[in-house]
Parts: sequence; C-alpha cells; structure tokens
Amino acid sequence: GVMLAGWLHTVVPDWRTVFFLGALPALLVLFLRSFMAESERWMEAQEASLAAGHGHPTPADVWRGGYGRELVVGILAFGGFLIGYWASLAWIPTWIYGLQGAPENARSVATMLQGLAAMAGCTLAGPMVQRIGRRPGIALAALGGLGASALLF
Repeated sequence: GVMLAGWLHTVVPDWRTVFFLGALPALLVLFLRSFMAESERWMEAQEASLAAGHGHPTPADVWRGGYGRELVVGILAFGGFLIGYWASLAWIPTWIYGLQGAPENARSVATMLQGLAAMAGCTLAGPMVQRIGRRPGIALAALGGLGASALLF
C-alpha cells in the first residue's frame, strides 16, 4: 500500500486526490461484503465451532489462557516499531520537501523505497527469527532501526 501510494503520487500530484483514491479499496470491501457470500468451508467451520459449544470469540478471550503477559510485551515491542515506521512515513517526505534542489518526485520515490524496504524486512523477518530466535530477532530489529535512524537523520 505504501509503495502504491508513492507511485500514485508520481502520477497524481495532488495529495488530497491520492488520499481519496486510497479510500476506494474500502468501498470495494463494502461492496464485496454486501454481495458475496462466505465460503461453504468457512460456514461449516463456524457451525462446527458453535455446535462444539465454543461460541463466538470475544476480545476478552485474547487475555484468557495465560497469554496476557506475552500480549502486553508484544504490544509494547511491536507498537514501538509501528509508531517508528509511521513516523518515518510522515516525516521523511516532509523533510525531503524542505531540501533545496530536491527533484519534484523525490518524496514519491522515497515513499516507494520505504514500501520496498518494508516488504523486504517483512519477508526476511520470518526466516531470520526462525534461525536466530524471537528475542534476538527483536533486538536485532531494534538495533537496525536505531542504526537506520542515526544514518538517515
């Protein structure tokens, strides 16, 4: 999505129009939810779950079963990464806009490069964590983010 938004901004320079076009997939979801039925397989799984007495899961079910501590740690660790990523998405194009002599499409290209880097990172994260473990993987990601921020800014 980020990469597509960066490309779209190279074609449509007005950011308000880009935001509007970015909302169109949500309208497609509303259309699909209204006119398409759930798959038979999914419906059968839901019926089997209800018949087994499991009921519909609620948000409170996430906290049950002894996973509350892990959930909080995950929220804090990955929430920090997400906030950092969002901040870079907001501030790097703004920073580039203020540079003297920057090409007109530099912000869009930077956004596309951020999208590519995010896709590469997400693709490589799973195999990396499988190889070195979750905790070292999270530590390495945090150090990588710190290093990238220091290098960039």
